Amino acid sequence: EHQTLASIVGEKKTVELSDGSIVQLNTNTKVEVVYTPEERGIRLIRGEAHFDVAKNPRRPFRVYAGQGVIEAVGTAFLVQLKDEETEVTVTEGQVKLGRLKPEAQQEDGPAETENEETVAMVKAGRNAVLGEDQVVVEEIPETEIEKRLSWQRGVLLFDGDTLESAVREFERYTKSDIVIADENIRNTRIVGYFSAGDTDRFLQALESSFDVVAEHGQGGAIYLRRKEEPIAQ
Repeated sequence: EHQTLASIVGEKKTVELSDGSIVQLNTNTKVEVVYTPEERGIRLIRGEAHFDVAKNPRRPFRVYAGQGVIEAVGTAFLVQLKDEETEVTVTEGQVKLGRLKPEAQQEDGPAETENEETVAMVKAGRNAVLGEDQVVVEEIPETEIEKRLSWQRGVLLFDGDTLESAVREFERYTKSDIVIADENIRNTRIVGYFSAGDTDRFLQALESSFDVVAEHGQGGAIYLRRKEEPIAQ
């Protein structure tokens, strides 16, 4: 079995695989499914996806993402590819996190298991970040897991995130180019639920609740500045 699944910017997609496992693709995500009699292999080519894995101890489920490989038997976890890192959040069960050897870091299908080394066992409620030369595993609260999975409901949850961080996350779901043009608002703390990809409502919320003004410039770019206080008469 060999198939490619993809979502466009602003789209989320849920697919049931032939073994009963469920894949949820976040915005602008692409995965390659390569199932063999020995292995259920997935390669995350770009973006972020959540996997709810059907149990089959004799046929391991492996996700290859960048230099990382995540193996599960029956569990649920989230994988996101970042610039030089692979981030894994386990929402149920446990996964084995491995690192592919340099010669096995390819994009044309799953690698052989002898080309990987185990670096960590990651349990539910923990997050792992696999970098080029290290792996960091930490426990995260239930509220943080809820926040990371909020896109599955079509919303983005910010709980004290900086405006810079919130804008960067929101831009993943839209083709809009949002520019923070005023350094004074870059670290403004943002709290609330926002509809993923609804740029107009996002800007309206910033203007009404966070003393930010949005201005539309040439080429479709949106510039954010601090709202000026009216001059007292």
